[in-house]
Amino acid sequence: MKWKSKYIRTKRYSRKLFKFSVLSLLFLLTIGYVLFKSSWVQTYVTQKISAYLSEKTNTNITVGQVDFRPFETFVLNDLLILDHHQDTLLFSHDFYFVINDYDLKNNIYHSIK
Repeated sequence: MKWKSKYIRTKRYSRKLFKFSVLSLLFLLTIGYVLFKSSWVQTYVTQKISAYLSEKTNTNITVGQVDFRPFETFVLNDLLILDHHQDTLLFSHDFYFVINDYDLKNNIYHSIK
């Protein structure tokens, strides 16, 4: 009889722990999504993307805002790419791109053709 009560207590504890873990995970995912959709975080990401692209291409690239639509679509608002002579190569109010396939381990991404 003693082992039954111990088993029941362990089972109840395991259920509570599982529920707490699932709710914590959902809460963290929700907070992460809300933070990523905030203008402050998107501005930060926009600045990092612009700096990275400008450095890689040796041109002036500015992005007004980034809109991320989970899990594959990105929208770059007010995308401006200037060449070495400060002439406009590309300007787009809304530049959409979709990532179809990605390999995070090898940092490989495939987009729509």
